[in-house]
Amino acid sequence: MKLYPTILFLLVINIYPQIREMTNIDYTDLIREFNFETSLDDPHEETSISLKIINDNTKLSAFFYTKIGFIKLESTNNGDTWQRAKLIHELEGAQRLNIRYSFDVSLNSDGSYLIFAQPFEDGIITRLGPLAVWKFTSDDQLLFRTDLPVFRKTDFDLCRVTDNKYFLSYSDSGTYIYKSDDGGLSWKEFEFLENVNNLSIEYSSSSNSLLGTYVNHVDVGKYELNFYEMKLNDYSWTSPKIIYSSSAKIYNPEIVITGDSKFWIVYNENSIYDQKYTRTNIAYITSADEGITWDAPANFTHYYGSDILLNISDDNKYPLVTYFSNRKNNQKKSFYLGSAGYSNENAPPFFAEIFNAGLNEENGNYIFRAKVYHYEKIKNVFLQKDLINLPLYDDGKHNDSLANDNIWGNEISRTSELISGNSVLVDVNNFKLPILNNGILAAARPGVTVTYNATDVSGHSMDLQNFQYFGSLNGLYLNKNILFSSGFFLGGYANSKLWVNAAASAMLVEDYLPGTIGSEPKEAKNIVYVVTKDDPPFGNAWQNWKYAVEQGAYFYDGDGNGYYDPIDHNGNGIWEPNEDRPDILYDATYFTVYNDGLPRNLRRWNTVDPLGIEIRQTVFASGTVSELQDVIFIRYSILYKGLDDMNEPDTLTDVIFSIWSDADLGDHADDRIGCDTTLQSGFYYNNGKDYIWGDTPPTFFTTFLQGPQVKTNLLNSFAYNRKGQAIGIDSVEGFTNGEMAAFTGYLSGDTYMRDPSTAIEARYNMSGLNIQGNTLTPCDFVYSYIGGGADCESINPYKWYSGDPVIDYGWIYKIVADQRNLTSSEKFDLVKNQPVDIIVAYTVGMGTDHLSSITDGRNKVRNVFDIYKNNFPGSFEMPDYNEIYPKEFHLSQNYPNPFNPTTKIKFSIPSPTSPLSKGGMQGG
Repeated sequence: MKLYPTILFLLVINIYPQIREMTNIDYTDLIREFNFETSLDDPHEETSISLKIINDNTKLSAFFYTKIGFIKLESTNNGDTWQRAKLIHELEGAQRLNIRYSFDVSLNSDGSYLIFAQPFEDGIITRLGPLAVWKFTSDDQLLFRTDLPVFRKTDFDLCRVTDNKYFLSYSDSGTYIYKSDDGGLSWKEFEFLENVNNLSIEYSSSSNSLLGTYVNHVDVGKYELNFYEMKLNDYSWTSPKIIYSSSAKIYNPEIVITGDSKFWIVYNENSIYDQKYTRTNIAYITSADEGITWDAPANFTHYYGSDILLNISDDNKYPLVTYFSNRKNNQKKSFYLGSAGYSNENAPPFFAEIFNAGLNEENGNYIFRAKVYHYEKIKNVFLQKDLINLPLYDDGKHNDSLANDNIWGNEISRTSELISGNSVLVDVNNFKLPILNNGILAAARPGVTVTYNATDVSGHSMDLQNFQYFGSLNGLYLNKNILFSSGFFLGGYANSKLWVNAAASAMLVEDYLPGTIGSEPKEAKNIVYVVTKDDPPFGNAWQNWKYAVEQGAYFYDGDGNGYYDPIDHNGNGIWEPNEDRPDILYDATYFTVYNDGLPRNLRRWNTVDPLGIEIRQTVFASGTVSELQDVIFIRYSILYKGLDDMNEPDTLTDVIFSIWSDADLGDHADDRIGCDTTLQSGFYYNNGKDYIWGDTPPTFFTTFLQGPQVKTNLLNSFAYNRKGQAIGIDSVEGFTNGEMAAFTGYLSGDTYMRDPSTAIEARYNMSGLNIQGNTLTPCDFVYSYIGGGADCESINPYKWYSGDPVIDYGWIYKIVADQRNLTSSEKFDLVKNQPVDIIVAYTVGMGTDHLSSITDGRNKVRNVFDIYKNNFPGSFEMPDYNEIYPKEFHLSQNYPNPFNPTTKIKFSIPSPTSPLSKGGMQGG
């Protein structure tokens, strides 16, 4: 057999055989799935697999090469069921390491068999070892192993004449024929055929001949399939006969003789369709007169994807064909089994191309389109996500391009249910921010995974998962780049041992995993949940918020029962104050949870272990409040749960939370940084004109609106947690909300002011020190200057560059480069199972030049503080009860009923607070 394709699989390997005719065995023309499990030590080990199926007319034997070794299965009922896989030979040591094998098997009349295999690595011409032959008894006991002096990467094919006589062909600038007369124990070179490559060979007992087939690529767009024969009585070859020519690429020919003495040549053929797509089908050509004449070629498969021929085995009437195809899953290949010339084709539709979601500029809807092909007729195509089941059309009327052009499409509104996923775009005002489900902000490509489903008229279907992008990478302001990446540092002490972790992708520090502690990061529920003010009350978005609440999201508890159950109690489709609703803040709220579960050995700061910290992150923004058009809020609810370790502390002490950011105000190389101590903010500003922003580059502020709860032990001292108008304000006596305690910055790639590369260096930066742990001296720090005659001795050295660039006064940073910075909180404690909420604001300022943009940013931040102190007014809207309640009072007439003295009377009133005078409730 030829060089086998290989694929990665997990423990369970799926093969989808098509049942074919066998002697004395009933059959159907159905695809049937069977699974087998290998007896491997590590059930999660991925395996590179080659497959050979042999039919001896009593059973099917399937032989696999994996990284562990050779594996065998048997089926006595035509492939309906298979015995548990058996490891017949384990490979040793280096043979397992990233090595694949060319592979072939031959079965003898006594049940013994030979395995031929040769190790190689992808992309390497020279083999890693010789072509080896293993012989096993019928009960899988190894008899011997011998090696052939074939070291070059090549295709080879094996042919059994008798249990003792074998021929082997392999290609190397021609074809070498080797022969064994002792059952495979020893081999000698028999003949060399020049100008013949990839020769497949088969023995014909009726003519005592060695049959061969190969392909000649004679010119561009011209391929010839040849038939060759050697009489074994005198070892003479006939002249090659061209039996088929094609402008399409043909390759992988295999020859076999069935029980009715018919010659079959099965091969792959590529064809181009729609000018740019390539399909790979399996075709065959037959001869009923021992190769004198040949019938016209016929297709075995008609799939528009890729069917790769692996091998064929003789049968009484129809060759058993094993092939490799993505017809089960458009993006993943599996093994298939069928009978050439007999099995009915049941290929599903094929997705030739998925177009990324477009935007309908008129209504803001997303447009989804897919190009789908089938050899018959497609019945329907759908786009699916959760409860969404959107039909796609090919009628030219649904943003699908032209009618009947195989492009299926439709549009759908940007509902919260649609856009919730692993990466989401905050897109409600001038500031667009991608967010990931692991704490990384900006450095993400927002979008969702959807499923396309296509079904043909016979009911065969194909599902294809595809990630649809809903925006560009990085944070944008007015659709221009402003923020490359952002997140946070978090660090403190656990039993006096320092720990620091972070979500800072530009530094290659991503210590947080999606989901709650102990959950599988890829679980479907570990996403960014989205809910907006426009979502219908009690609809899908409100129902999906249940999963967010399970992970720690806030909600409005209208019925006061302590549980989130969004039920429309009176069935009027309108939310009312006695009913639950999600934590909808302003136009949209985005919730996700993540934990510090990345193992120590995978961290950049690899001295730090996971501690059991969970962060419930809520992002919200407004596109309707004028003062908030350039602002995005982020609430970090930090919860130390621990890992149930008896030695872990009940409290993490001296904790610092730092807002980390890597802003790029257009061009990344012309930015400066500074901090405003009166506004608890760090900020970026431009050096002057910017080639992207021109004369008016913006500023970017990161602000502590609500710092962590810091203990004071003072009466009448309170820390506040403002949760919005709907949920209200929590307060804790004896604490205060901490302020910005430090601001530091560093330069990507700078030797002295570089990124922190260890946990201790990170802690130094979080504390207002340089990475060496030293305090800067503003008076003579070479990266800055003191402007306007300010007293440098009185400047706080832990809040770097706290001067005012607008008037050039105070400590001013003078380096123009690609900047990053940390805005750090005061120290606080994380007590086990007691969350600490921190609220951060990202604000963009824009004036008439780079300095007036700083002034504009400051003014906006002041407004944001006012909004925060008033608990986010406008973030929650009560329903208009004039739309709920009748405008006038009406009491329905009733009649005395002596048999029912408690007659019910319908009534309506204009307001729930209007007085109602009660008269007699019985009779008149």
